[in-house]
Amino acid sequence: MFNLLRNKGFMAYWIAQFISQIANSFHLIALPLWVLSITKSPFHTGAIAIVETISILIFSLFAGVIVDRVNRKFLLIISDLIRFGLILSLLLVKSEDNFWFVYLIAIGMGIMSSFFIPAQTAAIQTIFKKEELSAANSLLMLSMSVSLIIGPILGGTALEYWGYSATFIINSLSFFIGAIGSLIIKVPNLNSDSKNITKKNVFFEIIEGIKVIRETIEIKKVLLFQLFTFLGTGANSTLFILHLKGAGASPNLIGTYMSTQGIGMIVGSLFLPNIIKKFKDSSLLMHISLFLISITLILFIQSSPYFIIISIISIFIFGLFLSFLNVLCRTLLQQSTPEQSMGRVASVSRIVITGASATSTALGSLLVYLLSAKTIVSIGGGILLVFSLFSYVHLRASKRLSKETQQLGTVMEGQNE
Repeated sequence: MFNLLRNKGFMAYWIAQFISQIANSFHLIALPLWVLSITKSPFHTGAIAIVETISILIFSLFAGVIVDRVNRKFLLIISDLIRFGLILSLLLVKSEDNFWFVYLIAIGMGIMSSFFIPAQTAAIQTIFKKEELSAANSLLMLSMSVSLIIGPILGGTALEYWGYSATFIINSLSFFIGAIGSLIIKVPNLNSDSKNITKKNVFFEIIEGIKVIRETIEIKKVLLFQLFTFLGTGANSTLFILHLKGAGASPNLIGTYMSTQGIGMIVGSLFLPNIIKKFKDSSLLMHISLFLISITLILFIQSSPYFIIISIISIFIFGLFLSFLNVLCRTLLQQSTPEQSMGRVASVSRIVITGASATSTALGSLLVYLLSAKTIVSIGGGILLVFSLFSYVHLRASKRLSKETQQLGTVMEGQNE
């Protein structure tokens, strides 16, 4: 996996993104607390996140068309540079009187995110060979997993000693560093015509992208797995804490569980490329991963915090296979999608993940008034378990049918001869 870092351009990009991801973890802590300090209203804290999510959902399809028509390296650079400016402009908001400006910034961040993620997915597809994609995606997952562990720690420290303004400056500079990394990386150009982008053409190309998805079984399978996975786990970060706090777990134990999940994701990122080489059947590995995600999710929520060893092992394995599944889905999308359609397919994937996560969080927030957090997570795990078993049975049936069709074709060829 680390052999890919011999590509100096990709190494520079990976390091720059690693720095950006760590600093973005600062932002995840600082922004809600800063909003609360200015408005004194929890409503605005949630509303900012909702506005950004809606922006991603609205603009992603359009962004996918642009990704397939415009130089992807340019989009990576410009997305980070604009986010650099947007985060820095938070320093202009001093009171509730001009707080409306923060909503505009949230919309801008959502729009830029809807461009950046598909552009990154499409760029990685064109830089590496098919057999190298899992390793490249694992490296990106590795940096994200590490940043989710050390980012909040460093962010909390920065916030305590330097305050909100310094934290925003650090995060904005990280996007500038990300843009430099994108400037260095070499991304092949698809030679698409970017001059004739009209409203009619955009609509037509969105339909063409959806057609590619409908006609490709592997893409539909990945999107379905992403839909169920994020519906079943999207609210976990909130529901885990509600469950553990209600069960009397100490803040230290809650932190241990969260860190253990992160460590599992790191280990998964490190070992997945070698496992894929030996396993070879990525589709079957996806089914196994989702099955184990569902089992360990149920086991964790039922055993924590009373059976500490069992619950820690469960959340570690949960993180491990969650990392597996995320990398496998992204890799299979890249391997199954034509290069000229990758931006649109990646955008649909982004919509599915963002929409499913938002739906899961909303449902979790409503159901918690009727059911315990423990019950809600268990139901989510049960749905994932049923889906993983059903999809596995369907996979076996499809393989058997394919084998029988091949055998029938061989017999008919023999008879013709």
